[in-house]
Amino acid sequence: MKVVLKKAQKSDCKLLFDWANDEDVRNNAFNPKKIEYAEHLKWFNQKIEDKNVSIFIVYLEDKPVGQIRIEKKNKIGVISYSVDNEHRGIGIGTKILKQIKVSFDKRICSIEGYVKIDNLASRRAFVKAGYKEKIEGDVVKYSCEMFEEKR
Repeated sequence: MKVVLKKAQKSDCKLLFDWANDEDVRNNAFNPKKIEYAEHLKWFNQKIEDKNVSIFIVYLEDKPVGQIRIEKKNKIGVISYSVDNEHRGIGIGTKILKQIKVSFDKRICSIEGYVKIDNLASRRAFVKAGYKEKIEGDVVKYSCEMFEEKR
């Protein structure tokens, strides 16, 4: 099972909105409140234009199955990802987290992800993808130092 990451386009806004409002995604988000479309549209347009943000749609056999976003802060890329509810539980999260390590080309030295401590599926995906785990209260920080600074 090979996943392919493609840079998100403006036409992906509705798809990302639907995924963001998935019940499980909201329950595992740090802000579990349902997102209104106008709010999402404003957020999406800002992110898609921001040179420090990259959003990718994840494809499995030409079907969109998830998304991953990286926000560059200094030399650290902070990631957020989700998997379509019809494709959970088959290892796609792990594949996404592995793929981003070889696909992302921004000038960063490491990537980090933050997960609620009770989000066991996401925690397993990060560990299987080779990220280091550090529990910080009710949040778990995952990091990967595999990037070297590009000159």
